[in-house]
Amino acid sequence: MKTLTVIFALVTTVLAGCGTFNNIDKDHNKQCKENCNVIEGAAEPPTVIVQPTPVTVQPAQPVIVEKPVYIEKPVAESQTASINGYLNGRRHGMWVEHVDTGTAEGLYKNGRKHGHWAWRDANGNVLREGPFVDGKRHGHWVLRRANGDVFEGPFVNDKRHGHWAERSADGYVFEGPFVNDKRHGKWVSRSPDGSVKNLIYRKGERIK
Repeated sequence: MKTLTVIFALVTTVLAGCGTFNNIDKDHNKQCKENCNVIEGAAEPPTVIVQPTPVTVQPAQPVIVEKPVYIEKPVAESQTASINGYLNGRRHGMWVEHVDTGTAEGLYKNGRKHGHWAWRDANGNVLREGPFVDGKRHGHWVLRRANGDVFEGPFVNDKRHGHWAERSADGYVFEGPFVNDKRHGKWVSRSPDGSVKNLIYRKGERIK
């Protein structure tokens, strides 16, 4: 009888212990569940939207190229120019001058004719034209008379120098070399009928 009492006491103790363990497990499970609920039900972090900063593109500034300034200046009574371009007190740029035969037009550079010039009659026909370099005729020139005769050839430092040809309106041709503004060497004269005549010049004088 005493033995049964002891066994019963042991069984009761074991069962009580199991209940305690069950309560601990229940409390643990409850705590875990609460923690899980807290994690599962936690609010999601707010979404941060980054707005792009607007970029303002400034339009390109125009490039300003300075042009030479021509100062208008009154012309003296001895001058008859319709375009009066001056730079530093000297004629510069395009000029149109009134002359006895009509007009002369061309460029000035620092007060001197420079570049192509042309002389025209009252009807606009070109009488003579050619280039200047630093105020002197230099290069190929063409000279025309009112009757139709044409003379053309090179100038060097304002003197005829090189091969020139003279063609008359009625068909005659006379051509040969100039040296320092004088005929020098063999010249040829051609007639409209085809005949040819040779002439020899020396320093402007015909010797044959």
